[in-house]
Amino acid sequence: MEWQKPLTAFPDQLSPVFVRDLRQILRSPLIVVSFLILQITVLAITGLELALLRFTDGSISAPFLSAALSSFLTIGFGVALPLTSLGALQPEIGTGRNIELLLAASLSRWKVVRGKWFTATAMSLLLLISITPYLTVRYFLGSVDLIGAIEGFFSNLTINAVMNAIVIGASGFRSYIARGLSILFFGAMFSISISVSLASTSGPSPVQKLVAVIAGAVILVLAMQVGRARLKLFSTPENPPSTSGIFVIALVFPFLQGIGLASGGVIALMILSLLWLALAFLVDRPHRPSYRYRTSSSPA
Repeated sequence: MEWQKPLTAFPDQLSPVFVRDLRQILRSPLIVVSFLILQITVLAITGLELALLRFTDGSISAPFLSAALSSFLTIGFGVALPLTSLGALQPEIGTGRNIELLLAASLSRWKVVRGKWFTATAMSLLLLISITPYLTVRYFLGSVDLIGAIEGFFSNLTINAVMNAIVIGASGFRSYIARGLSILFFGAMFSISISVSLASTSGPSPVQKLVAVIAGAVILVLAMQVGRARLKLFSTPENPPSTSGIFVIALVFPFLQGIGLASGGVIALMILSLLWLALAFLVDRPHRPSYRYRTSSSPA
């Protein structure tokens, strides 16, 4: 008789930081409040559109309702939800300093930052998926275009993912002023790089949209590098580099985008963005640290 393995809540392949933070956020009232606000707002807008269609025989359209819903989703997923992670790294480097215990448990700094980013983005993805039935109803009502709805879904998810990385990276600073300045800086770099990528007189092409995604990935990685750089031990030769170089790389990126677009077009812009994405990783490559120190008997 073969004994079955006991079922666990999460697979062992998932990051321990992701599992820990996910359990904490599922027990907090934040996810419940966010879910209720989102559902009530989308349900109200869908109900108003259905009422207008029912009582006016479709003679009156309400494009302002679609614009209001789009603005609500952009603000909610691009600003409100990411700001809930403003203190994400403080439990690791603030009072209690869990970072020593996490690194001693063979967890790298990248796994810590990445686990918190995965948690925030996964919860936003679940919230986005929860409103797809309403978007389907609005599609059959003729309020939205199918392609536009799909693009809006992935656009909100992309913006949320980048903003989560920006806020989590900024949460490594102790001062709220420094956190705010870091968020404003990377938010501005993100907006400028996306604007340069999508610059076109006849509307952005699919290649430009792909370049915009790559540009967003560059800002995402650099913002997470800031958070990783803030996870420093009291005394170790393997501390990550300072954050000043990361800010300089992020500042130069939009200007190089403009030069690449003006000199070589969209293809040159894509190549430059890919090279800058590789540089963003090479600033401090994700690897498992090794805390092996020489002893007096070890060879020089």
